Amino acid sequence: MPSLHTKAAILPLLAISLFSFSCASSNQTAVQQAISRSRANLEAGNFQRALDSYKSALQEYPGDGSLAAGYTAAAEEIKRAADSALERGDLGQAKKIAGVLLDNYADFKGFQLQLSFSEASLKAQIKNGRMAGCEKQARQALPLGDFQGALDAYRPVLKEYPGDPPLTAKYIKIIEEIKAVGESSLVGREFALAGKAYYALWKNSSDLKPFEKQLSFDRDILTAGLDKCRKSLGQKGLEQYRKGKLAEAISIWESLLAFDPDNADIKKSIETGKSQLKKLQQKK
Repeated sequence: MPSLHTKAAILPLLAISLFSFSCASSNQTAVQQAISRSRANLEAGNFQRALDSYKSALQEYPGDGSLAAGYTAAAEEIKRAADSALERGDLGQAKKIAGVLLDNYADFKGFQLQLSFSEASLKAQIKNGRMAGCEKQARQALPLGDFQGALDAYRPVLKEYPGDPPLTAKYIKIIEEIKAVGESSLVGREFALAGKAYYALWKNSSDLKPFEKQLSFDRDILTAGLDKCRKSLGQKGLEQYRKGKLAEAISIWESLLAFDPDNADIKKSIETGKSQLKKLQQKK
């Protein structure tokens, strides 16, 4: 039977053990709650919040294996979400998700070697997504005759990645395609479309200057093309006006203003035509 002295020695040890067990149990509960919160945020697509939950929990419970493993798994799951968005063509979403990983990459220093991606690969993914996005936007604008929109699609990306060879090559290809539309439309006597194509390039001559050695044309060629379109449409409108076809004449002259917006003579002709047309309609 233990002596009173022995019992007195055991009781404090038992109390310490119970306290330690209680703390460990409490810590484990808190860790599991942090993991659950992170999982819920991941499933909801709140990737930054998911990473923040793991980061704060690890700061409070450093060295916890389940938290470290969950943090690593969360980073990989977010990367898979970025890849999936890219595969389905959602370039904006892919860039956004990859950007979350890139912004938090410094916090992954404890397990960077275990990840399937690197900081460089994330930057490359974002860059490729940006390039694919501007290419898609330009390709959508071209068939609509929105030549300015096609050029504008590349403007912010060129500023972000100046001198990048693949990006430069794609941009030059778009420029040459716009020029080709101008040439073929001029041959086909589609002067309004040809004028819009030439004007978009002419108007952006300063932006094209860094690439002039790689282009098949210069500003003088664009100016000559614009002159042909301007004279042809001006004459064509005048012919319709003399035939009494005022609405047709006005429409032709207005198409000329699309690429020669400061042409005072054409503006005056349009005003005159509209005034005469209104009088005729009032008589009827």
